[in-house]
Amino acid sequence: VFNFADKHRGAYSSSLHAAVCPFYCDVNGYQDELLWAAAWLHKASRKRAYREYIVKNEVVLRAGDTINEFGWDNKHAGINVLISKEVLMGRADYFESFKQNADGFICSILPGITHPQVQYSPAYSNYLSHANKAVPCGERSASPALLKQLAKRQ
Repeated sequence: VFNFADKHRGAYSSSLHAAVCPFYCDVNGYQDELLWAAAWLHKASRKRAYREYIVKNEVVLRAGDTINEFGWDNKHAGINVLISKEVLMGRADYFESFKQNADGFICSILPGITHPQVQYSPAYSNYLSHANKAVPCGERSASPALLKQLAKRQ
């Protein structure tokens, strides 16, 4: 399925527009879905082909776009958080840009910062805990404990 989707790139709503829009109209494009799929396939299989796909397509598929939200039509923040685990665990420095994007996402959702409504997940806090790290956000810092607290409060 992944190879088919990569070979035949495009948004499903382009061909099914009348049937899916305005309810499930793909506004942000298909690029994030391909990286999201490759990230999960890499995590599940550890196959080098998926890692190489992510590295090769990071810029082409706009991995750094729109890092201040995460949802069904915009998975960029999720992609960056998922892939950044490799950097935090010391396994993949070539994914450093994904970690920087994930850190930017975390900083954008801290209390007191204007941001769209975001549902919190403790996933990145778990990665940070295992790596014994926190995210520097200017004068503030996002510790794993703070991120878990935010997730529990929603």
